[in-house]
This record gives sequence, structure tokens and C-alpha cells, in this order.
Amino acid sequence: MLTSDGTYRNVIVGQHYSWPVYDYAEGRGINATFSEISFFIQRNDTEVLIADKNNGCIRQLDRLTNITELFAGVCEKLRGYSDMVRDGNRLNATFRRINSLSLYKSTLFILESNAQRIRKLDLVSDEVSTVVTSENFTLSHHLPQTMVADSITGLMYVTTTYGLAVYNPTSDTFRYMVSYQQKGYQDGSLDASRWYYNNGMVYLPNNTLIIADINNGHLRIVNLKSENVTTWCFYNPKTLQNCTITKPMALAIIGCSLYVSTYQRISTIQIPESYCRSQITEDQMQWTSKLKNWVSNNNGETIGL
Repeated sequence: MLTSDGTYRNVIVGQHYSWPVYDYAEGRGINATFSEISFFIQRNDTEVLIADKNNGCIRQLDRLTNITELFAGVCEKLRGYSDMVRDGNRLNATFRRINSLSLYKSTLFILESNAQRIRKLDLVSDEVSTVVTSENFTLSHHLPQTMVADSITGLMYVTTTYGLAVYNPTSDTFRYMVSYQQKGYQDGSLDASRWYYNNGMVYLPNNTLIIADINNGHLRIVNLKSENVTTWCFYNPKTLQNCTITKPMALAIIGCSLYVSTYQRISTIQIPESYCRSQITEDQMQWTSKLKNWVSNNNGETIGL
């Protein structure tokens, strides 16, 4: 955690360097070494799965002991840059620079953006298989960026550079939801909408996606029932109505708070309870309060809808 006075505190695992590090080591806390943590996801109450991008593997962190161990892949220095990729048992499979993870029931989905590939790890059989390949990503300007699962249907939504796609694991089908290949900005029909470098995305339980459109500087809302796109304009006491966030990157939702990271800060936006109430738990409400304090203490900005 980088605090407002420029110091690093409360490091859970790994080390801070001001330069790129290409190394790999398991261990407890700061004794573990990573080479670009691109994504992490909470597997259960005590275990966190971490994508170690350049080392080409997935690591597991036990939050009770803060000890890491290899979870999937062959973790080696710069392994993630290798073109030699294979499926199979999770400890024998290899990966190329993992960008995103998404968990649905007993399946972990793994997105490798540069390779234009989605893999799945069956957590029961421990087998890794490829479900979406570069042949599916036929639009050259629609490279996959991140993904999120509908917790009810299992549909896997994938942001692409200039749009959105969806993978249905039940029917094993993949389709683009946006057909335009050029960058731009246009709301309305999802198929005809235009975007300019998408990244972060969250799913709300009322069939809504919120997507960070980085270069347009907007949070875009996708209604999955009507397949319609709108731009989220919110109320800020300083600027009244505002529709722009400079370089929104990653998104996360806890309770009714949407956390938006940019290059230099984390801000929060309150989501109406009617959109998010079904997924709130008492534990999430407590964490929301803690994270609000953390954001305000680190020069973040809390803004309301």
C-alpha cells in the first residue's frame, strides 16, 4: 500500500521495487517474489489466487499464514514470455502472460490477452483446457483485456480493446457483442456502440455491466437485457454533473461501493441499492467501511451518484 506520505505499509506478500523484477520464489510474506501481479481473486475465506504474469503461473496465498505456493502452471523466471503452451494437469500446464482470472462455481477461467486465448481450470479434476483461441478473436482490433462471469448463468463477458464479447461455457460458443473495429465514442445499441480501449469491468446482479473505457475517460453501462449502452454521469459537489474520469483502469465492487482506479488514485462511487442489494453481505458492508477510510486516507475521492 502506498500511503500519502510516500511510504509503503501493510505489505501482505511480495516486495516493492522501483524497477521491474524478473524473479520467482515462494515463501512467507516479503520472502515471496513475483514478476508483475496482473490479477488476483479471492477463492474462499482464506485463499487468494494471484496471476504472476511474467513467470507464467498462478500462485495461491494463504491469508492465515501469508505463505504462497504454486497453484497452476510451471513457474519459472520469464516463463510467461514463452510461446510453448500446453494444457493438462494444473501443475504441468503452461501459460503465457495471464491478464485476468474469473471464478464460476468449480471452474477457474484464465485469460491470456497477448495469446488471445481463454483457458479453464476444472477445480475438481485439476485439468486445464483451452476453450477460446485466437481463431475466435477474428476482429484484429478486438483483443481480449479482462473478463467477468455472470454468477447465475455462467456467461463469461470479455472486454476487448474496442468492444465486448461473450463466451457461453454451456454451449461452448463465442460471439462479439460489438461489431465495429474502429476506436470512437458512441452510446446506444451495443452492436453499434464505439469504444476506445476498454479494461476494467464489473457485473451487477440486475444484468448490468460497468466497463472502464480508458481513453474516452468514461464509465460505460451496458444493459444486457436490452443490449443498450449509456455513459454514467454522476453528481459531484465540486463539479455538479460530471461524466468524465481521467483514465479509469480497474474496477471492483464491494457492497454498493464501486472502486475505480486510475493511474494515480482510487475513487469510490456509490451505486443505488436497487442495483446491488442482492449481493451485499454483512461482511462486505464492514469491508466497504474500511475501504472508504483507506481511500480517504490515501488522497482518494468519494463521489456519489
